[in-house]
Amino acid sequence: MGRLVKNILDLVPFGKYMICQKRLKRNIVSLNHTNRHPVPKYPVLNISTDLKKCIQQILTNQPLDVRHLSEKELTYLKRLIKDSKLQNIKYEENDTKGDLKKQFELMTGVAGAGNDSKILKNQLSDLINKMVSRGMLTQKQGLEATKSYIVDV
Repeated sequence: MGRLVKNILDLVPFGKYMICQKRLKRNIVSLNHTNRHPVPKYPVLNISTDLKKCIQQILTNQPLDVRHLSEKELTYLKRLIKDSKLQNIKYEENDTKGDLKKQFELMTGVAGAGNDSKILKNQLSDLINKMVSRGMLTQKQGLEATKSYIVDV
């Protein structure tokens, strides 16, 4: 099989564009127009495993889970979905890493300012556990935050 034919077979439809599956497996986004020319607006880009999973979910018509994406990755994905004219792609934006980080900063600020509400402590505890489970905080950081803001010493 010729090299050109093999390369064409690696491209799969992604809305009005084509995406190279072979490169996507290596965490690289490479978009082409249907005439096989590269899309100038989207140069070849190394991406995170989380963003790769989202793109693969779109390709396989699975529900889109964007909770693990950073704000920058979510912005990129939204723009890609819009520009490629993909229809009926639904996702919930809450609980992205950026949102959780902002919520953590806000809650720790309120707790650090002297608010010792039981409700705040419960919400902050849940948030710390969520961030540790997603790898946004280490176990040690989670324990330190718990000691600082939740446990009465």
